[in-house]
Amino acid sequence: MIGRDLPSLIHTANELAKFPIAGIDLNLGCPAPIVCRKDAGGGLLRNPETVNRLIGSLREAISGRFTVKTRLGYHSENEFPKLLEIFRSHAIDGLTIHGRTVLERYQTPVHPDFVKMAVETMACPVIANGNVIDVETGLAYFAKTAAAGLMIGRGAIRNPWIFHS
Repeated sequence: MIGRDLPSLIHTANELAKFPIAGIDLNLGCPAPIVCRKDAGGGLLRNPETVNRLIGSLREAISGRFTVKTRLGYHSENEFPKLLEIFRSHAIDGLTIHGRTVLERYQTPVHPDFVKMAVETMACPVIANGNVIDVETGLAYFAKTAAAGLMIGRGAIRNPWIFHS
């Protein structure tokens, strides 16, 4: 799910719960300017108190698997420890981390040390995301972070046969 309107997010979660789904994911990672201007996706990371309220309320409303996809922060990766504490406090079931800030979009190298910090801190599985463009970079990112797995987005769009390498 993506958005900032808590009643709408809870309504959507309740509607989704009527179907045999694997879980519900809250997207805090989208860096698209149109999304961030609406304080949704990665734009929410500018306000950790709102993130805390949304995740806490959604965790209470979602009886099944609830996961979060995030970036390291909006402006700086130094925002991540505070976000990580929020994620820990709500006992989410999984965390996917795009290893860049929102403002870094897709232009900078990922910050694997912060993903590794989450792996060492969180009780749930942590998935590393960002800059996985081929098998070699994916395996290197995986090794540096000790993540439970990798999420491949734009790399698979550019090369749908990424796993045939």
